[in-house]
Amino acid sequence: MEMEFFLLVLCSLLSIASSETDTLKQGDVLNASKSSFLVSANRTFTLGFFTPEGTNRTYLAIRFTVSTWSKPVWIGNRDTPFPTNSSAKLLIDGSGRLILAYDEGQGTLTTPYRISSKKTSRNVAATLQDSGNFVLRERNADGSFGEELWSSFDDPTDTLLPGMKLGVDHRRGRNWTLTSWRRDDSPAPGAFSLEWDPTKRRLVIKNRGVVHWTSGELINATDFRHSPTHKSAYDGVHFFKFVNVSAREEEYFSYAVTLDPSDLPFFSPEEQIKLRLAGWRLDPEGLLFVTYNGTVIVDAGECYGYENETQQSKGCQLWQQPICRGAGGQTFKERSGSFVNYTGEEPKTFTTHNSSASLSDCRESCWKDCECVGYGSYGDDECTYWRGRALQFQQDNTGRTVTKYVLERPAQEGNDSNSRSNSKRWVRILVPTILATILTVLLGLFLLRRRRRKQEEARKEQELKDLFTLEEYTDVHELDKGESGNLKVFSYDWAVATTNNFSPQYKLGQGGFGGVYKGVTPEGQEVAIKQLSESSRQGVTELKNEVVLIAKLQHTNLVRLLGFCIHGDTKMLIYEFMPNKSLDFFLFDPTQKEQLTWKRRLNIIEGIAQGLLYLHKYSRVRIIHRDLKASNILLDENMNPKISDFGIAKILRQNATEAKEMKFAGTRGYMAPEYVKKGIFSTKSDVYSFGILVLEIVSGRRNNYVHSEDGPLNLVEHAWELWNRDAVLQLVDPTLNSMFGSEEQLHRCINVGLLCIEELAVDRPSMSDVISMLTNENLAMVKPKKPAFVLRYSTARGFQEDESNKFTVNQLSISAIEAR
Repeated sequence: MEMEFFLLVLCSLLSIASSETDTLKQGDVLNASKSSFLVSANRTFTLGFFTPEGTNRTYLAIRFTVSTWSKPVWIGNRDTPFPTNSSAKLLIDGSGRLILAYDEGQGTLTTPYRISSKKTSRNVAATLQDSGNFVLRERNADGSFGEELWSSFDDPTDTLLPGMKLGVDHRRGRNWTLTSWRRDDSPAPGAFSLEWDPTKRRLVIKNRGVVHWTSGELINATDFRHSPTHKSAYDGVHFFKFVNVSAREEEYFSYAVTLDPSDLPFFSPEEQIKLRLAGWRLDPEGLLFVTYNGTVIVDAGECYGYENETQQSKGCQLWQQPICRGAGGQTFKERSGSFVNYTGEEPKTFTTHNSSASLSDCRESCWKDCECVGYGSYGDDECTYWRGRALQFQQDNTGRTVTKYVLERPAQEGNDSNSRSNSKRWVRILVPTILATILTVLLGLFLLRRRRRKQEEARKEQELKDLFTLEEYTDVHELDKGESGNLKVFSYDWAVATTNNFSPQYKLGQGGFGGVYKGVTPEGQEVAIKQLSESSRQGVTELKNEVVLIAKLQHTNLVRLLGFCIHGDTKMLIYEFMPNKSLDFFLFDPTQKEQLTWKRRLNIIEGIAQGLLYLHKYSRVRIIHRDLKASNILLDENMNPKISDFGIAKILRQNATEAKEMKFAGTRGYMAPEYVKKGIFSTKSDVYSFGILVLEIVSGRRNNYVHSEDGPLNLVEHAWELWNRDAVLQLVDPTLNSMFGSEEQLHRCINVGLLCIEELAVDRPSMSDVISMLTNENLAMVKPKKPAFVLRYSTARGFQEDESNKFTVNQLSISAIEAR
């Protein structure tokens, strides 16, 4: 029947294309008996009635018009199907409500299901959109649409499409949740549900309310802690970009399908359309997969609830187990056949009937029955079980194959009852002895740990007192005259209280050294708390470096450090709060970069330049930041830039112009060539990083952006090519849409950026010269020389594309991370 439905739709599309519509208006009727339907504007989705194969039930459904995936992505009446021989109708009544009804044959119109209940006196219409969303809206006199009254996205079934939400709608007091079908041929609600847990920022699959699997916390825009599979078979391309919104009105998770231009050659235009609408379907047995190509995201059916390292690494959860199943290793395997082979006592067969039972319910019942060794299901409401010894199923001479599920035990688990009895006897003897020994050892360890904790606290207290003497750390010793400025030492209890014990709801971002959380001081000032993880490579030395450096720096374009906190191995820095996160959050996100107008971008460039000039020339000592990049530029409420993260900054002593070190630190793509090759750094190293940043701000692309397979290696080479062809305006971010001050101003910025990244440090301008060139339009510009291509130097030194983290010593940024 499903195939017949698609053939009918396709034939109708060809024969009555002129009558195609995507909108149902008041007075229109969508009639199952006449095979009428709606088709979205670009013909991606079709709404009509369908009957699952082998059943006599009819449903209103939305499906892909032409796709390898034939099952509906939305069902309008999954709880109340129509009889196949009924005259089902979809219409909008006089009160503006969307109604599903059918004619029983005596002229009586029965209404078993009302899709939307909100009444309105205004004209309304329902449209099937190209996203797969069926939306009921008020219609204005001029034909435009007004208030949205209802949408299918707010009433999901078993499939999540791009742009749909999972979570909580606080305004209407409802949840957005996926619920699996009961069986493959029955869209009625089944046992499994997919939900979003906003408090822990994770996806959850439940079976009849019991959590079977979680994704773990959402780490960034493309990964969870128990990262589900979300890559294609094409070169491991990231397809899904995750969105998490937490607001007073709603808290939800959604995703979008993203394709980088460099990935497009893998797909035809038709495949690109299908891929951008790839859905996630939760099937009746707990399998979550991608509808586009069947890629498995996670199989919650593999979760049995007992201690198993492999299962738990995938995100499977633990729950109360029958005593016979808790040993672990037991699973059900799919087997085919039509009769049972057995040795010894014949297995006992019995059947139960439950109209709401799914196949997974059959499995749960068998799992809880210690004598059950197999189950199957052969009807809408039937579960068949076998009790006894292990089973084997074989195909009979008729060639028929019936699927059953057989319990398999690990090889070491014996079947002999006497062996199990002996094991239990030994357990009763050994367990009390072992427990007594463990308690004694634990008590000793507790007392020892308490003693060491007191010693550690005393050591940390002394370390706090010595924090600003730093006699052994000459890099910052010149700054320290026994003064701590206005810095405060914050208590750990305050940090725990203001972040609700570092709750994910207060988390602003994740950096290379730990999380960043939002807090409020006792005086009511909003702050950002940078928590350095115990495993962080930034130790007390780097902490002292950043504390003392920033404490002495006062400039409008530098982030202000308010204080610090040390508690055992936990180290924290407390900064002023930047409400607009970091530059990379806007610059490299297609959905956010439109907020960066040319005026704002120019202001950001000039602000960064002013901040660097202060560090290089006007601060008490000459400071080299060494890790200038988009994620280390924070933005205040007015989008003004502030340079942050001084964990690897260095000081040049009086009269010194450069220094050298053998231990590399910084971020690949921003490091100057003389530093990459010889370990030499100077103020011109920061100038180089600034030049890269200018080109990124103008173009909206990262430096490691690959233009084409046969073209430039990176953004620098791309810019140089365009400069030589006098086509430099092609570098400009298309988001700006030619809305910039003047071509001359833009040309000047790119000129400055290329001057800053020249091969030789001596040829690069100082930050004083940079500001003059940016602000004085009458100043004659110098033509740049051929720049350094850092990616080539990095490759020569063994820096690989997938090893960027190894050379990014300071990665903290309050930002989201964009999918490739």
